[in-house]
Amino acid sequence: MKSAANCSYMVIISTSCSSPKFTTDEISLAFGDAYGDQIYAPRLNDPFSRKFEQCSSDTFQIDGPCTYQICYAYLYRSGANENEGWKPESVKIYGFDTEPLIFDFNTPIPRDTWYGYDYCAIPTPPPPSSSYQLFTPKWVIYGVLGCFLSLWL
Repeated sequence: MKSAANCSYMVIISTSCSSPKFTTDEISLAFGDAYGDQIYAPRLNDPFSRKFEQCSSDTFQIDGPCTYQICYAYLYRSGANENEGWKPESVKIYGFDTEPLIFDFNTPIPRDTWYGYDYCAIPTPPPPSSSYQLFTPKWVIYGVLGCFLSLWL
């Protein structure tokens, strides 16, 4: 759904089978486009929701500003589990009128740190080629020299 300044996004977060059985940590998500449009979803779970269990997928509908093509996603984990961090497998984001994007994590998320991927680098055009050179055929040079020499002599 889309309104003048608000869009809905469907986000599917899959937890790896090698993750701890469940997490009591708070999980947050931030994603957006290359033009500064960002959606922030704080605290997607509460410690007792049983979300983000091992070998499972959780679906969220998140509302926020409308974006162009989503190109970055970061997860944030905070809580008491210092060493046995939650391990997401992937984050799939479906936006309004954009291609869905899948971010493959498959690694434990560090505690109290935004961790993720940024594919927003907008390629810059290559610099003008310096290999193009003005080429004057030798016969033109010899012809011009010949004209000057014949007039001079």
